[in-house]
Amino acid sequence: MVSDAQRKIFKAQLEHLYLEKHWTDEEVASELNCAKQSVYVARKKFGIAATTPRERNTKLIKITDRQEQILRGSLLGDAYVDPSGAFTIEHGKKQLDYLDWLYRNLNPYFNEVKPHRTGGRIRSCSHDFGISLRKEYYQQGTKRITREILAKLTPLSLAVWFMDDGQLLPNGNQSRLSTCSFTKEENDLIVEYLKNTWGVVGNVRKYYGYNYIYFNKEDTRKFLLIIRPHIPMCMRRKVWKCLGISVYLSGGMEYKKNLGSKWRTWLTERLQEMGHDAVDPVKLEAPDEAGIPVQARLTQLKLDGNLDEVRRMVRHFLFRKDMFGIQVADAIVVYYDESVQRGAGTLSEAWEAFREGRPVYLVTDFPVEKIPTWLIGETTAIFPDFDAFLEYLKDENKILADVIEARKTRDEVLSGIY
Repeated sequence: MVSDAQRKIFKAQLEHLYLEKHWTDEEVASELNCAKQSVYVARKKFGIAATTPRERNTKLIKITDRQEQILRGSLLGDAYVDPSGAFTIEHGKKQLDYLDWLYRNLNPYFNEVKPHRTGGRIRSCSHDFGISLRKEYYQQGTKRITREILAKLTPLSLAVWFMDDGQLLPNGNQSRLSTCSFTKEENDLIVEYLKNTWGVVGNVRKYYGYNYIYFNKEDTRKFLLIIRPHIPMCMRRKVWKCLGISVYLSGGMEYKKNLGSKWRTWLTERLQEMGHDAVDPVKLEAPDEAGIPVQARLTQLKLDGNLDEVRRMVRHFLFRKDMFGIQVADAIVVYYDESVQRGAGTLSEAWEAFREGRPVYLVTDFPVEKIPTWLIGETTAIFPDFDAFLEYLKDENKILADVIEARKTRDEVLSGIY
């Protein structure tokens, strides 16, 4: 016979697992080593109300700001959210890498990619967040655009929208955004929003009776520069013809005069002349209120023995700034000289670039025996000087092939590790 004390203990356990940890009957039964039916009967007996899957998901899964930005952009493109608050996103075979990127960014809210008709699909669980966006975007059951919806978009949202419905025209100078599912009035609203918020001018046009928004050369470039930092490598092909490739300039800073800005400025100008872009970590490193560069402050902090503050600044500023720069770029050029041998940041950046699947181009006049073997293993090609590197960049097909090969090599080498 079960005592009152035992009943109280069992009830407390049940309330903790079901109401506080939000476990299912099956999970609770496994934990308490009893039948699922016993848990159901006990809940009824103790007056513990049933939790719906949507309520449980809402309690367990917190939607991040980044996930909201992605989904807001995707809802203007290929995503659909049903009345239960569950999202569905589908893409064709050529966009499976992109679909995988979406899944990795939306996990655990979304399930993994599954085959579907001519491509793949990811679906979310039902969730109050989906219900709230359903109310925003689907008025009377039809997807609509309002000023309030557009005002909540970010560069990341715009990037997802363009990856879903944007297209760079064959000449690489103009682009369009397919907006055929929206009314002429809504298209005019989008044009107004892009101009007033981002300074990008578009025009509503028709193609076989369907609306789309057209951007000329100047505004295509302006728009793509806004969204490029948020476009994953698997979709960079949508912007390369217009913007060229983006190269992160890695090299000594801590032990280099003026943080090594001289060679970076020179190379940036040469790259721009070729139609390419440079990501300069020196320019990303803003000085403090007194105009003192962060690296100079770190040097003084080391001399003062304040290593805790050095750790804090490096972890929360330098690491994030440099890793972001590498992710934005399509490739990285490493200038290996004496200053690099005294520091660690450049070698760490080369590894991060390799791990991110970026081509690593090494420029150095050192003999091979003085170059670390790890660094050689990370490289796509090695050049004796910048002139040889710039000559190599003239073959755009070769560079694009390097970008594809770098991702393939990364996957082969690091599969199952990261």
